[in-house]
Amino acid sequence: MPTPVTADTPAESATASVEKQERVWFPETWIWDLLVTGEDGEVESNFTSPDSITDWKATAFCITDIGFGLSPTENLITIKPFFVETYMPYSIVQAEMHTLKANVFNHLNACLKIYIQMTSTEDFVSKKTSEDQYFSCLCTGETKTFEWYMTATKLGLVNVTVSTEALDTSELCNGQPTVVPENGRINIVTKPLLVKAQNS
Repeated sequence: MPTPVTADTPAESATASVEKQERVWFPETWIWDLLVTGEDGEVESNFTSPDSITDWKATAFCITDIGFGLSPTENLITIKPFFVETYMPYSIVQAEMHTLKANVFNHLNACLKIYIQMTSTEDFVSKKTSEDQYFSCLCTGETKTFEWYMTATKLGLVNVTVSTEALDTSELCNGQPTVVPENGRINIVTKPLLVKAQNS
């Protein structure tokens, strides 16, 4: 398996010391650039990876005066130290209560104490499904699921934002000290959700 590549989001590239990074760019394809190689046939270029945490399939072709070349397919994995991913239906019905879920993944070799929240807007109202589950320990390789009740008040596309923060605390998780990532202490994901009228 190839070595994972840490994704550099647009928010990170704008300011090296930024702590918040909102993930809103989720293209289905990525990198369609024409590059000129040097005399040795090689070229190096930097790209900002999409905000999706995924395994990309990458290939390239080359055109020269003497022929056409095609590279083998390679895997490129983009990850974060820890991140939140929302799981939503394609659409929901206005004024009806729905349960939305988010998973938080920890790729660090250490434990985190995290806090997660969904932001309510004028387009919808979110409500906790319990009062105590939104602070949680998350150790190496762990994934935890969080839920909210959501009622949309507006038709059409609404943006749903969930943020996760790694807390600076002396509290132990599973008997281990917790850490705060140097970059990406707060991870935010925003995705659109379609709200339909009743009986539509």
